[in-house]
Formats: sequence, structure tokens, C-alpha cells
Amino acid sequence: MNGVGGWLVVTPNESWEERWNTPEGTTPYFDEADTVAEGERVYILTFIGNPGRSSNGDVNVTCDIEVQRPDGTYSQQLKNAVCLKSHVGGPPSSLYLSNQVLGFVGEEKDPRGKWIVRITLQDNVRHVSLPLETSFSLQ
Repeated sequence: MNGVGGWLVVTPNESWEERWNTPEGTTPYFDEADTVAEGERVYILTFIGNPGRSSNGDVNVTCDIEVQRPDGTYSQQLKNAVCLKSHVGGPPSSLYLSNQVLGFVGEEKDPRGKWIVRITLQDNVRHVSLPLETSFSLQ
């Protein structure tokens, strides 16, 4: 929307950070998970593409985060979290990883079924919001 893009990935990769921190020119690969077994850990990664830049090259993206359980209640609700706030270089087509990485472990007491993750990116330079949503099923 208005040039800014976003992407949510639910990955079981414990090495997600190592995979992300690859040399320039290397494209990291993340396995995706749509089901989670009890005791299994997944990570929800938020990627931001082409954030607006101020005249000095700073970006300022905040986000609202909601994780909704299958019963309609929320395990997490967070407003105006800092997702990406820094000076960035490189071309506008660069992809950035949000500071907000969510971890999830399916516990015995957690309700089974579809969990919904909603993250709204707010590009505070361009003054636009971009809602993103993904889900996974806890079995």
C-alpha cells in the first residue's frame, strides 16, 4: 500500500536468525508451518519492504500486534510497538526484518484449532497503515 509492503511468515526454523543474517546477495529461505503440534515451537517473522524514508534516510515503522486464540480471546495485544526504526541504506527494494519476532509454543492448556496473527504496520514517514494476517492450527 502506497509503496510499503509486508509479509508474515510462521516458521518452525529454530535457526531463523542465522538464516536471516546471510551475506548480501544470498536469499534466506524459511520453512513455513501451518500446523503446530503440542510442544512444538514456531516463530512469526514480520518482513517490511520499501518503508518510507525521511530526508536523512531514517525509517519509522511501528506495529499493532494481536494473536487471537481459537475461542476468540487474545493471547497477545500490543499497540505501537517499534518494528523498524533506524537509518537504512540500500535500495528501496530491500527487505527488512521487524524487531518484533513472536515465539509460540503449543502448550497442553492452549485451545486447539486456528490461531490468527494480525499485525498492522504503520509507516510513520508515509503515514500509511498496512494490515497483515496469517494463521496456524494448533493440533
